[in-house]
Amino acid sequence: MADSNNLDHFLETTRRTALGVSLGGAATALMRPVAALAASHESGKRYISKGYVNVSHGQMHYRTAGSGPPVILVHGSPSSSRTYIDLIGRLSDQFTVIALDTAGYGNSTPLMPGGQPEIPDFARVLAETVAVLGIERSVLFGSHTGAKITLQYAVDHPDRVAALVMDGLSIPPGPIDYVWNKNYLTPFTINEDGSFIAYEWTRGKDFGRNFPWYDKSPATRSNTTDPDAQTMHNARIDIFSAGPHYSAGYGAAMRYRGIPVLRQLSVPTVLMAIEPDPLYIHLDYVPDDVPDVLSIERLTADRDAWRARLRALFGEYGSALGDVNFTPPDPLLDPKPGDAITAGYVVQEQGHVHVRRVGPINGEGHRPLLILPDVPGGTGPYDLLMRTLAFDRPVFIIDLPGTGDSDPLEKGDSGNAVVDMVVDVIDRLGLEQPDVLAENVSTPLAIALAARHPDKVHSLILDGAILADSRGRNELRDNYTPDLKPMRGGGHLSELWHMFRDAEFKWPWYDRSREAIRWVNPNLDANRFYHRLVDTMKQLDHYGDTARAAFSLDAAALLEEVRQPVLAFHRERDPLYQWGEFAARKVANGKVIDRPESVITFAQSVQLFLDS
Repeated sequence: MADSNNLDHFLETTRRTALGVSLGGAATALMRPVAALAASHESGKRYISKGYVNVSHGQMHYRTAGSGPPVILVHGSPSSSRTYIDLIGRLSDQFTVIALDTAGYGNSTPLMPGGQPEIPDFARVLAETVAVLGIERSVLFGSHTGAKITLQYAVDHPDRVAALVMDGLSIPPGPIDYVWNKNYLTPFTINEDGSFIAYEWTRGKDFGRNFPWYDKSPATRSNTTDPDAQTMHNARIDIFSAGPHYSAGYGAAMRYRGIPVLRQLSVPTVLMAIEPDPLYIHLDYVPDDVPDVLSIERLTADRDAWRARLRALFGEYGSALGDVNFTPPDPLLDPKPGDAITAGYVVQEQGHVHVRRVGPINGEGHRPLLILPDVPGGTGPYDLLMRTLAFDRPVFIIDLPGTGDSDPLEKGDSGNAVVDMVVDVIDRLGLEQPDVLAENVSTPLAIALAARHPDKVHSLILDGAILADSRGRNELRDNYTPDLKPMRGGGHLSELWHMFRDAEFKWPWYDRSREAIRWVNPNLDANRFYHRLVDTMKQLDHYGDTARAAFSLDAAALLEEVRQPVLAFHRERDPLYQWGEFAARKVANGKVIDRPESVITFAQSVQLFLDS
């Protein structure tokens, strides 16, 4: 467990790094995302910013808005800071609100993958995160699992807590029921045929119907209104984002015994619950010998009254803290060492662009490489490729607009607008003429980038170049990303899964003809499909925006304007790679080679080209 002295040292080290100490000239260019984030944060109290902080085990993700005394929100399992988007907006007129994704949930790195973290481990990471954020003292709010994490934190670091508010603290009076825990926390198992989607969707439904969810008897039934399909989908974003790690925080909470810790409290504490909450009854289990700093509040199901009470409590205990001058650190300034991937955001006028990077900060003479991933989907499936390519050069990848964690473009599905966004990212990251690797649907965007902004691109690698004529582009625009809406039975997620899977056998995926057959070994890696699914789930309303933008571009004509070296990949009897040889002939300095099957050999081919 980190003590206060260690945290103070860690905080000071982090502040020095964030200010660019020891980073040389690269720090000035990379500081731009920080300045943009701060400006966006200050432009309106209800603007919600997103960010990451680097901690010892990886990264922690958060959402923040507002100004005033700091209030930190910690969610329950298996949700994320998404749960608090509405609350952040409502409270940001009075407070600096920071909602965290706890370790292993949302976008935060899991603790001890394959191991068994406990609540004190989650509290330790919370302490690290708060230190990096530079919040010396705050009001803490935790719900369910978050209540236990904040309880432990408040006991370990009372000097950093102005007050603790817990909503729904589980304190069962008996011994730990390991059979109950095992039945409740069945594994989240990803399989190639996608059948796990129906299981997890159904389990999510039953979470809201019964407590515990696996007991379907009337005695366990929840007296609540069923959510609509969109609300159900939003909840599944969190469950699927946590995936195989979803049970870590849950299990830790179920093993944690809160009553002995309650007796150690020394900060003002309010323990509350609302009537429909299954943990409402646990208010009766609070022993009489807890310190006088703890008070209990029983609330009705009136959510407006609940929010009003939180505002009053935060105002009462936060008033002594004063306004916080909160300038979030930017982890892209100080990436994680070795092959650890560092994520962050570039904040543009239209919103956040999610960026991930790996490799040396200066590249030791090698140009940076920028990857534009295939869409629909985001950066999730590219970890191995990034790490392999980053042996001696910095590698960056971005979620394109409306995919993963990048906000959509207000300008609609214009290819030029997407290209402009990429140019702005290159400038804000201080990348000087990076090499650009584009995959499949993003290849027209990369070609337009190189043709229209030759000073921004050193060379192009086209993996599955799409150079369709006008008729083909129109057909792709109309069919490649069909309109999908959440369904109460979860069928829209199965449809997405099979779109990704079908694309391994046919291209385009929706074409049933013999001519569309891909006579190659399919890549049926379930984890790859899973990451694409999660990246697409996050913005279902916009998942097709960038694809339609790419298909709006006449990439074949634009290729004639490209003067940079171009490497194109080709595969016999594979319609996805039908334009590889044509692309190489279309440019003055083009090369075509056969597409290797494995990620490692593909990366080696790219490296040979870049080093030639």
